[in-house]
Amino acid sequence: MVIFGAGASYDSAPVFPIPTGYTGTWLGDVFRPPLTKDLFYPPRSDGAFDAALDAYPQLQTIGASLRTIPTGTTLEQTLAQLQAEAKDIPGRHRELMAVRFYLQQILWTTPHQWYQRSHGSSNYSTVIGRLRDWQTRTKEPVALVTFNYDQLLDYAYAAAFDFDPASRNSYDLEGYVTNNDFLLFKPHGSVNWARRIESNIPDVPGDSSGPAYLIRRAAEVRTTDEFEIVSDFRRTLSERDATIGRVPALAIPMEAKSIFECPPRHSKTLIARIPEVTRLLTIGWRASEHTFLHLWRDRVNSELKIHVVSPGDPEGIQTNLAAGGIRGVMSRSKMGFTEFAEHGQHAERLRSW
Repeated sequence: MVIFGAGASYDSAPVFPIPTGYTGTWLGDVFRPPLTKDLFYPPRSDGAFDAALDAYPQLQTIGASLRTIPTGTTLEQTLAQLQAEAKDIPGRHRELMAVRFYLQQILWTTPHQWYQRSHGSSNYSTVIGRLRDWQTRTKEPVALVTFNYDQLLDYAYAAAFDFDPASRNSYDLEGYVTNNDFLLFKPHGSVNWARRIESNIPDVPGDSSGPAYLIRRAAEVRTTDEFEIVSDFRRTLSERDATIGRVPALAIPMEAKSIFECPPRHSKTLIARIPEVTRLLTIGWRASEHTFLHLWRDRVNSELKIHVVSPGDPEGIQTNLAAGGIRGVMSRSKMGFTEFAEHGQHAERLRSW
């Protein structure tokens, strides 16, 4: 199993590598996918973030809280606090629904432009290609897990297998979990996914006013377990049934109470696969999703080997994994995604395993 975090998409294009030893908070690269802490600040020179903020004025009342995170606090903790306040502060429902639409817009447009700017050059493709070849030789199944909402991993998967998992627009998004040899999981959702809502909210507009309408009525929105693929993030009517509204299938980033935003079939398949995992590779993932970590308790394979790839604090990630119950023979590479993929580190890891 390979788990990708925000650091993977941030350093996904080998033609635009992160400088060796870089420890800053922002590179300012046009269209570079943001790290979680930079989802709302600072401004982007490409204008994508400004356009999204203009589109969802409901964010203005919580903007300062999301931009200026106190030392020792994370964006996920701040959003969790806002979520907890929703039961007492009615306006929170509108603001948090606006966060969903905002995240969908910036993480639809920016990573897609990043992909085009790099002309498809992708560390995701390099690693998936190696894994595909390894799986062909060993016949051992592979599972990919990403906590990123963007489609960069999806693009690489489609190129490697000549199959777009989003091409099967069933209610359970079956295209992601039909290839048992190479499953693709997105537990926190995806920018090109939507959840249909119950019919208690009628007359959802079919034009660009749709998001504002659903944001205004956010406290009444009740989602179903019926998902669908999104071809236009500005559309809030189902593309399967134009009488039914839909909202972005994105889990708002939170740590202690992170939730799944994927079809039940996906989560059941993921849980069933965990005891079979004998090799775990994490790339750019901080291991802070408590709900996901909890799934591993009492399910960890006794032969599990773990390798952590991170340019910052691989030791801390190992600590998080162990605290979450994921223990095994540990190793680590203190490097970014580009260095790991481009310099053959991933190939060496596969050979040694």
